[in-house]
Amino acid sequence: GPEYGAFEAFCTERLGSQLHPDAAEKGDIVLGLFNSPHGVVNSLMVDCGDTYLVMGERSAKIKKDAITAVTAWRVG
Repeated sequence: GPEYGAFEAFCTERLGSQLHPDAAEKGDIVLGLFNSPHGVVNSLMVDCGDTYLVMGERSAKIKKDAITAVTAWRVG
């Protein structure tokens, strides 16, 4: 699988304690995995309720059932 451990540690250092992804609420940051044309990708996303906003050059909202959420961090 994709290597996301170092990325997860980096985010925890800056964002604080991790949450189980099921505990994420609107506006929280989620680390998730999803399939792309380039294979499985990990990305930071914003919880938007029934979708995640995938951050990057081409931001997009993706239904939660298309993402494997790994961990989350509370914002605010």
